[in-house]
Amino acid sequence: MVVWLAVLWVYATQFVAGVVVVRALDFDGSPSARVARALVLGPMAVAVQCVVYSLVAVPWNLALVLVPWWLAGVAIVTRRGIRWSPQPRSHAERALFAGIGIVFALSVWFGLSLPMIAGDAVANFAVFGKLLAVHGGLSADVLQSVKMPGHPEYPPLIAINEALVFRAAAPNGETAIRLFFSFAWLAFAFLTFEAFRELERTLAVLLTALVVATPLLWEFGHNGYADLRLTASGLLLLLECRRWLSRHDRRAALGVALAAAACALTKNEGMMLAGAALAFLLVTGFRSRSLIAAAPAALVMVVLGGLWPAWKLTHGIAEPFLAGAAEQGVDIGRVPRIVGFFLADMFRSQAHGSLSWGVLWPLGGVAIVVCGVLRDRRVWPYVIGFAAHLGVYTAAFVVTPHPLEWHLATAAPRLLLHTLPWLIFVLVCGQRALADRDRAFDEQVDVGLAGPPVDDGRT
Repeated sequence: MVVWLAVLWVYATQFVAGVVVVRALDFDGSPSARVARALVLGPMAVAVQCVVYSLVAVPWNLALVLVPWWLAGVAIVTRRGIRWSPQPRSHAERALFAGIGIVFALSVWFGLSLPMIAGDAVANFAVFGKLLAVHGGLSADVLQSVKMPGHPEYPPLIAINEALVFRAAAPNGETAIRLFFSFAWLAFAFLTFEAFRELERTLAVLLTALVVATPLLWEFGHNGYADLRLTASGLLLLLECRRWLSRHDRRAALGVALAAAACALTKNEGMMLAGAALAFLLVTGFRSRSLIAAAPAALVMVVLGGLWPAWKLTHGIAEPFLAGAAEQGVDIGRVPRIVGFFLADMFRSQAHGSLSWGVLWPLGGVAIVVCGVLRDRRVWPYVIGFAAHLGVYTAAFVVTPHPLEWHLATAAPRLLLHTLPWLIFVLVCGQRALADRDRAFDEQVDVGLAGPPVDDGRT
């Protein structure tokens, strides 16, 4: 019992850290949107804290890591009070949140019923989390001492947060760490609803349910992979970019920087998103004459996003994929097979039953076509982002040193998951374009029915 209370303390602290960060951003969205941000940004803040502790030789004692966040939370509540303003919900929205709660509870129950003992989730993250927990901090020697296939060069957000759970739940760590991924699913579900809230209420509920009901996402809610957390961080990054475009103030820019840092510290693929976000922030800041607001946030992004690459470089941790790719060279003849595999994977039902992929991608395709016909420019940044995202992954497969068919079969479905935020906003912009077209047509009809003004002879 005491062990599980310590585990809950770790997870509660991750959330409290996120709440502290969200309050610092002065975000005033709905309660579910604030909870989602806390679930994404909290583990990022804790990971940065632990990296800094290792740089200054402070051990990862649970009290030293966790208590400062509670003190910061108490200070914020004392100074600013508790901000909780629930918004009126329709019956459909209440049903949606009830469904999300049920799936989250099932994810937790299933995760706690089966220890994490094999697969990439162990080889890439859990084993390093356990080693760091035993060592009490980051150590290049410890990370590289593993004699099994693994990736000590991967960004540390997952491993560090798992290490804290291992320190709290020594005999039950392999089971307790699964909760971390259930919270990632919950964050993604809430962020998806926030994205679709720009649309009519019932439609927003239906599209959110369509996305979060994908069994592939349920699987990532407990399987120990970093991909769903990266997808949630990427969706938050797009939301924060849209917030920055509407406000152009320092807190909005900082929101972009912190979401980008969460991407960069979660997975190597997140570095690409962080780099794109840095360019976006500086270019839009320059064009809107808001560079004074954007520059400090860009510096924060560079520092946090570069924290792990700098640590690896100074401690001699190599990137085997890059070395292997340099030896492999560029094989352009692979491109048709790669593109064909991506397209087939988009529109088919997966072997484990993720039938929703067969619905989501055609919907995105229809939205792209509709916006092309309407010539609505709002959708094209997201279409270009989606294409560029897939283009980078295609380039990675072109130079991969691994057998191509094996690498595609194991990695492509997870890489497609990373592009889901682009698709979500393609759907949002496509539906808004249709709604605007219908509204303009109705106004023309109303004017036509009213007819020309009648001269009654009194003028």
